[in-house]
Amino acid sequence: MPVVVGIFQNLAAVSKLNDALKAAGFSAADLIVIADESPDPELIDDGVQFRLTGEPDTGLLGSGRGMITSSGGTEVPGLGGSPSHTVIGGENASEDMLADLNVPDGRTDDYEEALDAGRAVAGYQTADVDKVKGIFSTAGANPIEVF
Repeated sequence: MPVVVGIFQNLAAVSKLNDALKAAGFSAADLIVIADESPDPELIDDGVQFRLTGEPDTGLLGSGRGMITSSGGTEVPGLGGSPSHTVIGGENASEDMLADLNVPDGRTDDYEEALDAGRAVAGYQTADVDKVKGIFSTAGANPIEVF
């Protein structure tokens, strides 16, 4: 299935994108965001998937905002009373994160430059490409590509 990918100036623009996607009936859980700054807790609570570039934010690891663990219980992710949130970072190279959005090898340099400049990259896998491209455009993505 195609992935609509756009570059956003900051996470505030990604919040606007998330709100617009939800208003149009799309699931926030299918939105993947790559950025170098910690996401807003509201975006995480909505289920947006984050891939953090650079060094891992150790503050996320022990909080309700991180993915992975409890304090040693036998919980199974997704079966507990609280929602499972996704924040991934540190060990994955930007190139690998972009590959998750179907960005081809020949295009990764442009997206990595945007990430290095402090911008955010968002992707949404959908069959309704034209509608999602319009939502990305309204939220301020530039450029917008489909892979």
